[in-house]
Amino acid sequence: MSQLQRFQGGAVLLPVVFAALACVGGGCSSRSSDLADRIQRAAKLEGAKASSLPELAEAVQKIEDAGAGPTGLTTQPGPADSNAAAAFNRALSDADRLKLIPQLEELSTPQATGYTEEQVAAIDQLLKAKRPLVLSLEEATSLSRCASGVRLDQGFFDRYAFLDDATMAVRLHMVQAAAALAQGDGSLAIEQAGKASRWIQWLASERRLDGRLLAASLRNEWFGLLRAITATSVTVDQLQLLFTELRMQLDRWPPDRDSLVGDRAVTMHAYEAVRLGLMERVLTTDERKRLEDAGMLEKVEAMDGASIDRDELLYLRTMQRIIEASDQPYFERFELLVPVFDKLRLGQDTSTAAPLATWLFLPGLPDALEQMARDRALTEGWALAVASAAEFDMPPYRVNPLTGGVYQATRDPGGVTLRLNDPQTADPFVKTSGVISGR
Repeated sequence: MSQLQRFQGGAVLLPVVFAALACVGGGCSSRSSDLADRIQRAAKLEGAKASSLPELAEAVQKIEDAGAGPTGLTTQPGPADSNAAAAFNRALSDADRLKLIPQLEELSTPQATGYTEEQVAAIDQLLKAKRPLVLSLEEATSLSRCASGVRLDQGFFDRYAFLDDATMAVRLHMVQAAAALAQGDGSLAIEQAGKASRWIQWLASERRLDGRLLAASLRNEWFGLLRAITATSVTVDQLQLLFTELRMQLDRWPPDRDSLVGDRAVTMHAYEAVRLGLMERVLTTDERKRLEDAGMLEKVEAMDGASIDRDELLYLRTMQRIIEASDQPYFERFELLVPVFDKLRLGQDTSTAAPLATWLFLPGLPDALEQMARDRALTEGWALAVASAAEFDMPPYRVNPLTGGVYQATRDPGGVTLRLNDPQTADPFVKTSGVISGR
């Protein structure tokens, strides 16, 4: 299961997190204080480094020495006056997050024919009601730096509010773009789209797999906005702005390695938390049910120190192979990793399986790798489609990193379609009949 899936399905953890964080500040019960202490101890990886398995102890020490453990990868947020994440977080309440995120998802998603009158009316009402929040977002987005403070030393126990905050920021900029489109202001719509893109890029650059996957999902929503913008009458100059935005995203693309290394650090913290007696806290409700349905829950709960060590060693060996292959295009590394993932699936069916690795921490990775590759392919495809529609020089993207197929641009009287050769993805389409010269 990916970190994002754990976050979405693991609401049971949040009261634990709040209690633990409160303990750090003092004034809490001895039981909660003990929980906070164990969460902090888990980041030190003492159990793994003291393992009777020399290969495990050496592997963990090597990761720590490279600064890639939970403590080494933990970062602190910057001050709110110079840090977009902190500035916007300060303006948000939990009530805003709870109510506005699903509302904004509905309003920011255009229909097949664009934004409906009902959506535009609701957007106008929301923007008026939340004017102070909109102004706070604009101020935050104008800042040059975004550092949410990635607390990998808290592992799965970190609330990681930036997931919600970045989602809110992206969609709030997108609905402002939709409002601008409704008023016939394509330039303002493109400006707001660029601001939404900035938050997507900030989120994607954090060294957490859940953040990287959420960024891919939000970018897919953002492409819906691009489709709505390019379906109107746009100028060549406006297409140039969109093209520049897409190229900037691609030029600053975070390597898959970063999020995979971060995911490994979080999972190493989880193994240590299990050693410290926090198995019930590490497992989400969905994971517990899945293990129970598979007849594996008792085996997991009965794991002793030696079993946990063997399990983590298998996990680290597997992750090392995945990380080493991550610099290659997905369609090339896929061939290398098929035997790895097949072995994991076979491992689920054996009595000697490493249940934490094979049932919890690794099964979601194939889908995560595919999602990141599809995200890249879609972004390249949109850059090519916009360039072709405006008759710009074509950027140097020729082969889909997901499928290995060659991109193909086809033009008809209505516009340009960029063929991705991916049956699971809608091909980018840019209308050309409404493109006009000049500004």
